[in-house]
Amino acid sequence: MPYSVWALGSDIWSLGRIPGVRTVLRSVIRGAACRYADGMQLGRDAARISGRSFEFLPSSRRLNGRRERPLTSLPPYRLLFLGRWHINKGIDLLLEALMLLDGGSWSRISEVHIAGGGPMEGLVREKVGALLAEGRPLRLSGFLDREQATAALSEADYLLIPSRIESIPVVFSDAMKMELPVVSMPVGDLPALITQWGVGVLASRVDAAAFANALRTAVGQSPAHFSAGMEECARQLLINTRQLCVQLGFGEMIPSEVA
Repeated sequence: MPYSVWALGSDIWSLGRIPGVRTVLRSVIRGAACRYADGMQLGRDAARISGRSFEFLPSSRRLNGRRERPLTSLPPYRLLFLGRWHINKGIDLLLEALMLLDGGSWSRISEVHIAGGGPMEGLVREKVGALLAEGRPLRLSGFLDREQATAALSEADYLLIPSRIESIPVVFSDAMKMELPVVSMPVGDLPALITQWGVGVLASRVDAAAFANALRTAVGQSPAHFSAGMEECARQLLINTRQLCVQLGFGEMIPSEVA
C-alpha cells in the first residue's frame, strides 16, 4: 500500500538520534511516495538521514476570527506566552529573562500572560509567584481551547517564543494570521522567517540574558512597526489543501470548504 510521510521535529531531532530507530526512520522514509517536513531546516536534516528530499509542509490550524483590537501604538504593551511548560519550549528561560528586566522596561509592559501547562508547572508557579511579589504584572492561565487562544492572541501586542529547539511552531503561524509580532529565540527556521519578513525581534543567542535584551528592544518600540510583513508571512505558511490532496492521490476527496 503506498504511503507518504510528514516529518516533525520530535521524529528527526529526538528519535533520529537513536541508532536503531534512525535505521527504521531511514527505511520508512525511503519507501514513502511523498515526503514532507513542517520546517525547512528540519527537511534538510531529514534528507541527511534518508538520502531523500522533503517538501515543506507547515503545521497550521484554522483560527475562528481575526484581530479585533489593533496593536497598541504606545506603551504599556501586552505580552503573551502560549504553549507547553516544557524545557524545549524555554518557559524557564522566559521567566529568568523577566527577572532580569529593570523597572524601566516593566513600566512599558501592561501584562505578561503565560498560558499553557506541562511538566515544569511547579517551577513556573514558583517563579511567577516571585515576580508577582515584586509587583510585576503577570497572569497565569491553563491550556486554552481554540476560541480562547484566538482571543488571547488578538489581545496581545507581542507573542513570546523562548524555545530552545523548534522547527516552525504552530503558534508562530497563529501569530502571523492574527497580525501579532513575535519576540523569539534564534532557533529552527525562525531567524530566517523573522529576518526576511520583519515580523518581530530576534534574540542574539539562546539564553535568558539575550532574551531579556530582545524584550527590552521589543517594548522600546511600537509593535505596529512590524505590521508590514505579517500578512505575506502568514500567506507563506498557509497549507494549499487542494494541491496537497492532489499530490497524495485524493483529488476527488477534497473537502467542500476548501474546494
